[in-house]
Amino acid sequence: MGASGLWAFVREILPEKRSSYAGPVLFYALFLVTSLYLDATWVFIVWCWSIVGGFWAVFRMRTWFEHVGLENHGPFGSHRISANPVIRFLFFPHNTHCHFEHHLHPQVPQSNLPELRKRMQARDPLLKPVVQPFGELLEQFEDIEESYAKAV
Repeated sequence: MGASGLWAFVREILPEKRSSYAGPVLFYALFLVTSLYLDATWVFIVWCWSIVGGFWAVFRMRTWFEHVGLENHGPFGSHRISANPVIRFLFFPHNTHCHFEHHLHPQVPQSNLPELRKRMQARDPLLKPVVQPFGELLEQFEDIEESYAKAV
């Protein structure tokens, strides 16, 4: 992606109306003022740095886990992932581990995706291969990485 790709992405997600900046600007202003008042400026700095560094790393990793290694780019171009609560908290917030279900039914709110998964599996167990545990995906991606390295 690089710096130019990141800048293109940022430009794409920026709001079109200037009034849309009010909420985020107010949030960060209040956050900074509160941190200064509580003599905890480090909290504000760590928060901002985590967005610049950690957030994008986890975002790219999550996107990778959702799609890499699949040839189909339609609704079936997404893995079905099972993960324990800690892994879901760290890498798959807002039920993004149900990404396959989201692609099939994007109108379903994220809070209802786990229930949708259960109902889909009960109705048609052969819909897509079994939900892959997070650890199996890691092993699968190691194999993909090795094959890419040999090709280059």
